[in-house]
Amino acid sequence: MKHSTSNMRIVASFLLVATAFVQACEDDDPLVPGTLTVSFTPASASVAQGGTATIPVTVTGNGGFTGTPSVVVTGLPLGITATVGDVVRNGSTSTATVTLNVASTAAAGIYPLMVVATGEGVSAAGSPYTLTVTGGSLGLALTPATLSVAQGASGTSTLAITRTGFAGDIGLTVSGAPTGVTATLSPTTATGNTSTLTVTAAPNATLGAATLTLTATSPIAGNQTVTLPITITAPPSTIGLTLTPTALSIGQNANATTTIALLRTNFTGDVTLTAENLPAGVTATFTPNPSTGTGATTTLQLTTTGAVTAGTSTITIRATGTGVTSATAPLALTITP
Repeated sequence: MKHSTSNMRIVASFLLVATAFVQACEDDDPLVPGTLTVSFTPASASVAQGGTATIPVTVTGNGGFTGTPSVVVTGLPLGITATVGDVVRNGSTSTATVTLNVASTAAAGIYPLMVVATGEGVSAAGSPYTLTVTGGSLGLALTPATLSVAQGASGTSTLAITRTGFAGDIGLTVSGAPTGVTATLSPTTATGNTSTLTVTAAPNATLGAATLTLTATSPIAGNQTVTLPITITAPPSTIGLTLTPTALSIGQNANATTTIALLRTNFTGDVTLTAENLPAGVTATFTPNPSTGTGATTTLQLTTTGAVTAGTSTITIRATGTGVTSATAPLALTITP
């Protein structure tokens, strides 16, 4: 009986020791390493040269870490320093205010920083922060500085971009196009120093003057605008002609005809037709001549005499009108015996 009681006491003691060991393992949690998490809002700021920015940092201990972490900022460029205030711990959570001091001589730009927390017995942890230092200047110039575009046509102007005291991409937009006119920039995000503005006027675009406004946007240097005065004009007046057929063969004392199609663009005035380089013994008659109003066709008759010399030649048919450039077309002529 005493032997049984002794065994019971041994088992009970073993159970107590085992329970205490398990409890100690759970409290220390040696199988789950401690970690840190760094967080803050917002994760970016824009500061003028000579200014400051503050970061409200929270460091959370995980996996049983309850120590007081240290906070530093890495990636700081020349002219920017970080001041870390007192780290205040409340249980597994610690807070600190980081102040970024931007010198007046710091270069304008966008800087990716890292806020890092370290602690005894745990790996360092960090979270990214973007600091934009504003400054510098942005210049714009257009060549040509004015643009005249006819209905149904297009024109271009080159935008020159000058960055002073900063680097970075420039966003570009254009506004103010009148009805029937489209204005496009290429590229719209300038990594270089130029962009091409193309202005296209539809055939029914509103005639007259307008002003386009080009806006360049930089998160570092701010916004800058430049204007382009444009004038939408009527299409130029032109005339043209085609011959059907384009070659004639005529014997002596004979005649032959060709039809002249007149092509009029924004022109309804009289068109006078003449034949140049006629061989001796050949005459030309145009019906009608001049062609009036919106007249579209004229008939040319060539007549030979009995004394005309056999051979080949090229006659030039010329169409002329007031206020328009003359148009010509060749007519091949063969005189047969």
